[in-house]
Amino acid sequence: DFEYYDPITTGDSSLSAVVQSVMAAEVGHQEMAMGYFLDALFCDLADTHHNASDGVHVASTGGVWGCLVHGFVGMRNDRENLRFDPRLPAQWTSIKHHMLIGDSHMLVFLERDAIT
Repeated sequence: DFEYYDPITTGDSSLSAVVQSVMAAEVGHQEMAMGYFLDALFCDLADTHHNASDGVHVASTGGVWGCLVHGFVGMRNDRENLRFDPRLPAQWTSIKHHMLIGDSHMLVFLERDAIT
């Protein structure tokens, strides 16, 4: 239950914000999802964990992609079906990304009322 666990989550890992962003988007908390996404995005750029001099948080960087694709685009792949359940932030009109599934190269373009 997101409403229960989110307030008691410490958020002290560089991976916390990416997971919380995806989950917030999934349960309909778009503003929170965007806030957590920005926290993850600026983890190294703004040195929010005060350790960027030790190197880049590579897993968190990959997690930013996860926020976009799994959180805001709502992509799910259960090996049989590729599904999309879009949850764009209010301030975004669209999102586009490339992906490779098996031998198939796809360009996913999502707008508020359409996906191609």
